Amino acid sequence: MSWAKKFTSVRPAIDPVVIERLRNAKICDLEQLQERFYGDLNSSLRDAGKKLNVQPDVLAALMAKSLVTSAKPLTTSWTRRHWADAVLVLAIVYVVLVLLRPWLSGWIEAPERRVVAARPIPIYGMIRADSLRVTNTAPGQAADRLTSRFVGRYALAAIPAGTALIESQLSRKESDISGQSILQIEIKHAPPLDGRDLPEDVDLLFSARRDAAAGVSLPGRLLALDTTATPPVAAVALSKDKADEAAKWLGSSDIYLSLRER
Repeated sequence: MSWAKKFTSVRPAIDPVVIERLRNAKICDLEQLQERFYGDLNSSLRDAGKKLNVQPDVLAALMAKSLVTSAKPLTTSWTRRHWADAVLVLAIVYVVLVLLRPWLSGWIEAPERRVVAARPIPIYGMIRADSLRVTNTAPGQAADRLTSRFVGRYALAAIPAGTALIESQLSRKESDISGQSILQIEIKHAPPLDGRDLPEDVDLLFSARRDAAAGVSLPGRLLALDTTATPPVAAVALSKDKADEAAKWLGSSDIYLSLRER
């Protein structure tokens, strides 16, 4: 008989009168009480209390103690280490760590490195290596491989300093538009891009409204095309001399945009 199942080991201590009544019913420990309760005592606290002459609340406390005791894992001798308890604790710790892994990962894993603007980048501003920096970079870590995919492209929206770069704010392809003038021009019709990624080389056709025979064609580079506006609006990069020429026709001409054949 295990010491933990003896009535004398129950705390708080059981009234000796109760112990005596149980022993008269040939119940000498918690294990026998549980066997009898689920056997000939019909699993009823009231009936069992009457048969054993023990108050139901006292009997309930003893049954609860017997259930807790029988549920405990096996151990070696009392004087030796509880190896089974240690195995159970390790299993519980493992399960807890698995369940908490998504939450703990934010604390355990290294912070994510992000490419951010080192200084404000204006709309249609060129992205250069010195325009960028990488956050959470340890000393000696190369950041070039993270920034190289952005260098040479231009911004489609103003990017404040410290803001992380995202693809939707940048041109899809590299294009050096340094030193060129950027014009926002309303055009008569927006040509279909047919899956082309901007920027694309185009021709701007200016047709004088008062004199149909007058006009000019100027080469440029289409940076963005807003087809939701009425009329459509094109952002076009022009060399300085071509931009000066275009300024002469703005306001007095209908402007058409022509994509070049590939």
